[in-house]
Amino acid sequence: MKLFFYLCLLYATTHLVASDVKLYKNFTFGLSHNEVQEMTKAYDCSNDFGKGALCQLNQSFLNHNYDVSYRFIENKLVDILLLSEFNYEVYYTTLQKIGKKFQLIGMLSEGNTFDFIVERKKYKDTEYFNEITKFERKGLSKNDLTYIFIDKENFNNFLNQAYNMQNLIQLSSENVREIDYKIFESESRVYSMIQFTVPKKSLSLLNKTTEDEDF
Repeated sequence: MKLFFYLCLLYATTHLVASDVKLYKNFTFGLSHNEVQEMTKAYDCSNDFGKGALCQLNQSFLNHNYDVSYRFIENKLVDILLLSEFNYEVYYTTLQKIGKKFQLIGMLSEGNTFDFIVERKKYKDTEYFNEITKFERKGLSKNDLTYIFIDKENFNNFLNQAYNMQNLIQLSSENVREIDYKIFESESRVYSMIQFTVPKKSLSLLNKTTEDEDF
């Protein structure tokens, strides 16, 4: 089935504590390490994913099993990673499902960026979708492709003011949610990774941590 078909479907300073901003399923931004451990009974995987990280194996998401990692800054949950070996059928289904609630705003591959907001201004419709397909096909052929999504509410509210996808996130509310779907190769095996983040809240927390650092 043509990739173009799926792309068309898709294109359509505070004190930070646990919030009601959803990251993934019933996990919200800012949950404590202990809270996540009690909810999941996950094991420590700090050596692989950074200080305090917790992991679970074989967790179901959209009828497919992933290994899940929960990552923290200053004991607060900031992002969740789902990792699995790449499967084309799962890839198509997952992008379709994500595209129902989130808007595709860009792609990354081999250090290059396809920014939907920037590129949309350069081309007429047919040329534009041809460029999308070209970038995507090349990234898939190299097993190096990342799709970047944000929630549709922030996309619709701030698109007309934004000059590129980074600016769109900057203009969005503090609670803007982002999902990155990444395809990559490691040791001759191809994987997919889904990252759930609240980027502006994470950045605020990271900046606060840096400001408070003693030296």
